[in-house]
Amino acid sequence: MTQTLLLAMDRAPSARSRDANGFLHVEVSNISKANVCPYYGREIPGAAELGLDPDRIFQLYRDPAELASAADTFNNLPILSEHVPVLPERLPEDLIIGSTGTDAEFDGTFLKNSLVIWQQAAQDAIEADRKRELSSAYRYRADMTPGTTPEGLRYDGVMREIMGNHVALVIEGRAGPDVVVGDEVMKLKSRTALMISGAIQAHVRPLLAADAKIDLAPVLSGVTAASIGKKGAAGKLAGKVAELVAPHLAADAALDADALGKALAAIQPLAADEDMIDKEDGAKDEGNESEPKAKTAEDEEEKKEDEEEDKDGKKPAMDAATVKKMIAAAEARGAARVAAIELAKRDVAPLVGEVIGMDSAAAVYAFALESVGIERAAIDGAPVTTLKAMVQREADRTRSKSMTFDAAAVKRANDSFAELYGSN
Repeated sequence: MTQTLLLAMDRAPSARSRDANGFLHVEVSNISKANVCPYYGREIPGAAELGLDPDRIFQLYRDPAELASAADTFNNLPILSEHVPVLPERLPEDLIIGSTGTDAEFDGTFLKNSLVIWQQAAQDAIEADRKRELSSAYRYRADMTPGTTPEGLRYDGVMREIMGNHVALVIEGRAGPDVVVGDEVMKLKSRTALMISGAIQAHVRPLLAADAKIDLAPVLSGVTAASIGKKGAAGKLAGKVAELVAPHLAADAALDADALGKALAAIQPLAADEDMIDKEDGAKDEGNESEPKAKTAEDEEEKKEDEEEDKDGKKPAMDAATVKKMIAAAEARGAARVAAIELAKRDVAPLVGEVIGMDSAAAVYAFALESVGIERAAIDGAPVTTLKAMVQREADRTRSKSMTFDAAAVKRANDSFAELYGSN
């Protein structure tokens, strides 16, 4: 199992330096993190014995206590130029470019260690930013007991008995420079996958909980214009996305899979044009023309479906401008949600002071109301306007009680003074 993080790139001498041998030393870098991440059932060790559906996505929790216990196993590990399991009888000597240090430690969130990169080519790749992410590989036992993290994220199982195997220096991790699960980024087959990834991100991002990050690679690795154009494919993809993001949604958010499916289907014609460009570029690069491939039954079926859609006028169309408008609208929704959260925080300040880390206005109001003794059952499902009004009422009561309390306190203070020292 692997996990990817950004290599420490601080250029301060104390963080990164070269010794007299020319070896590159990184004083400290994150190599793993406690969090919840998605895995296909087929990626989980012992999936068959556990009865896991190989095509279902499971959310696994890298428990802080487990990472803390495993820290020592990430010392003196080989750093490779690509991911290959490291076994004593099968050492990938031509891929070993460095080593982790001897001082791995877990700080409560990140597992950290020092690094040394021996190979010049790898050092050059780091300096040029061609390769700057570390992807840790490790063994673990899957404990498929569901639960919820202290931060409120749901998970299907916990990684137990973690043991480091190696660290790889890669071009890009599955979800960019932050901590993500997995190998190197899955090879997306076409520009279609990249376009659809952008559309999904724009659709989903406003709905995510604070600081949540989603790795879409598992559901996009095989997407092409042809595959997404098949009947029902967009809807199926939307369903997989909905399952993937469900544990990371804000408390008051819900993903409309049907709407997402329609949006993805609408991108397909534009995506087909983009893929055609890719094919033309590939042909130019090769410098020759290959013989046309024989049509398969699947090709004929796709052609028939396309012709029927054209006749019925059902084939959706969308240009680049429309896609940009969709993304802009999604970003506007996200900005509106953030503004609503900030307003809610100001509204509840008289009751609970400063609120940190809430991911929706409804969650902020509900937290404040619960803090003054209102039962959750009484506010579950209530619209934000109702919650806001309830908070305002409680704030008014608090101010009234505060003034009454202050007056009583003054009276008690005066009485005490008179009792102790007499009155004039």
